[in-house]
Amino acid sequence: MLRKKAAAALFLLLAHPALAGEAQAESQYEKLLARAKSFDKTVDFAALRLAFTKTPAYEPYGGDREAQEAMDGALDEGKLEKAIELAEAVLAKKYGDLNAQLVCCIAYKKLGNEEKAAFHQFVMHGLIDSILASGDGKGSATAYVVIEIGEEYFILTVFGCRMRQQALLRHEGSMVDRMDVVDRDGKEFALFFNIDLPFSWLQKKLGKATEAK
Repeated sequence: MLRKKAAAALFLLLAHPALAGEAQAESQYEKLLARAKSFDKTVDFAALRLAFTKTPAYEPYGGDREAQEAMDGALDEGKLEKAIELAEAVLAKKYGDLNAQLVCCIAYKKLGNEEKAAFHQFVMHGLIDSILASGDGKGSATAYVVIEIGEEYFILTVFGCRMRQQALLRHEGSMVDRMDVVDRDGKEFALFFNIDLPFSWLQKKLGKATEAK
């Protein structure tokens, strides 16, 4: 019976190249994720983020706001174990969630678990560095490449900025978010983010929704 099921699964993959492609992408993501979780300092976090966009779990817009708010609320209230529990639940679905990594880092640090705090800091820094290495954010041509909208707002936090206004631009076939921000010293400037990946995902979703009608 098991052999028949395995053969049927293999047949489906061979019969549908798209399914095979998804399986390969998910396998690549799992390999990179395993290396990150093993504290492998040579892991390519940019490749990890890109691989995640090719898995069924990729949803770049919105996310579970209730889970995020509960996690942040628990941390603010000093319920550190609960904050970690909630953050780990978020990471189980999306390990590249920067806010959940930050919550784990802070909570473990306050609990005196330096080893786990250092691990989550390693992952968080790896993710942030991979975004900052993708451009300089000073213009549409050199915009930071993000895979979800949450990464944009986290980068603003990293820079200590708050957004004043936002505009969607098109630059040489790419979609770009321009964010006019102000930093802690009151300095105003613009940051640019390439959102081709999340925008493409959204277009496909809207296309499928239209087909369904």
